[in-house]
Amino acid sequence: MRSAKSRRIGFLLSIAALAVVVGCRETKTPPTPFQRPRSLVLITVDTLRADHVSAYGYDRPTTPAIDAFAARSILFERAYSAAASTAPALASLMTSLYPHEHGVLETFGFSLAAEHTTLAERLQAAGFRTAAVLGIGVLMPNRKLDQGFESYSSTAYTNERYWLSAREVTDAALRWLDRNARDSDEPFFLWIHYFEPHQPYEIVPAEFRTRFVATPSAHPQLRGLEPGSRWHSYYKERIDGYDGALAYVDSEIGRLFSALGDSGILDDSMIVLTADHGETLGEHHQHGHVFGLWEPIVRVPLVVSVPGVAPGRVRERVELVDVMPTALAELGVPPKSDRLRGRILPLRRHENGPPWSRFPLGERPVHAETWFEGTRVGMRIEDRFKTVLTQGPAGVSEIRAYDLEADPGEEVDVGGALPDAARREQALREWMRKGLGAPGLIEREPGEAEMLRALGYLE
Repeated sequence: MRSAKSRRIGFLLSIAALAVVVGCRETKTPPTPFQRPRSLVLITVDTLRADHVSAYGYDRPTTPAIDAFAARSILFERAYSAAASTAPALASLMTSLYPHEHGVLETFGFSLAAEHTTLAERLQAAGFRTAAVLGIGVLMPNRKLDQGFESYSSTAYTNERYWLSAREVTDAALRWLDRNARDSDEPFFLWIHYFEPHQPYEIVPAEFRTRFVATPSAHPQLRGLEPGSRWHSYYKERIDGYDGALAYVDSEIGRLFSALGDSGILDDSMIVLTADHGETLGEHHQHGHVFGLWEPIVRVPLVVSVPGVAPGRVRERVELVDVMPTALAELGVPPKSDRLRGRILPLRRHENGPPWSRFPLGERPVHAETWFEGTRVGMRIEDRFKTVLTQGPAGVSEIRAYDLEADPGEEVDVGGALPDAARREQALREWMRKGLGAPGLIEREPGEAEMLRALGYLE
């Protein structure tokens, strides 16, 4: 392997060379020479909406480290989570199943059944070292997302402390890499989950908490509001807090990337950066997630780097259930299941790969769902239109539809004016009825309700 110094220089030069605007990536490019990644590093950031990342066009410099990584990677402009809360979304990421199939319907009260094979289990069976470093108490082992991880580090929680800071998470990840990866050729899968920018935003260092207070914001939620007015100040305070927390996480991700570059892992491994879900910051009179499938909640960043693949941007819609089949294809590990709902992401064409890696590309409908308080909401996006079905207690249901191109803020329900409205509604209803799995149930541990209340999951 190259020396740490030469690898570091090479990494910096590659960042400088690639810090240019790249056009939309065509999916019909010639196949690239296949260079198999050695390992997989998955970075997930809690409540990170795509449109607050600078590389996605945000007007504030919230994410310089993520931007530099995106400049050398494939950035998916329209990636969607399968759920609006942490445990269901991450269970979908790890199993390539939707929440109603894997049974983790809410972040509290449900666990992943042992019958489902996770990405970690599949890679562990193929000889990979597996480890997870997670910064939030709701990912404790009783959620059963620890399946397949030989090392699973999540914070214990108390009424006062239910998270690990981004610095602590990075420190723990680097310690694991020092012990298990730097001087070894053994393949590994490392999953790192950062808690911020989840509320409460005051838990981040003061330097970041106040970073954007004096900076104007072009956030859509502030349009039409008089600066200094009550509601302008109310929303701006929350937007400033969110952006400051994101900048703090980004600084720690930058420290992680620096170490990965020094060790050569950034160049010879597959690196995936994404989020479990996003967050509303006043849109539709909401601050949070869980209770809806608005674009700020379900649209998340997805940036992927693999050896030998040129950087670019992909416009077609993709889903986080696509991450597991893509990682298995890149790492040369057969999926061992025909139930995976995702498809291979268009990083490169796999004509020379094994048959199970040759999934068709192109636009297809994307789906998501959320469950709360006896209510289920399902979403289907097909071409430019989004259909949302809410099923409440006693069989009461409501159907809404939005034209995402003409109305990206989802302000106008186009309802019956939607082309093919009946067919679209029927397709969504069929998706919500299909493949219902038996949920795994867990007992709440002492103090868990207080933690969930502090995080906004309970009233």
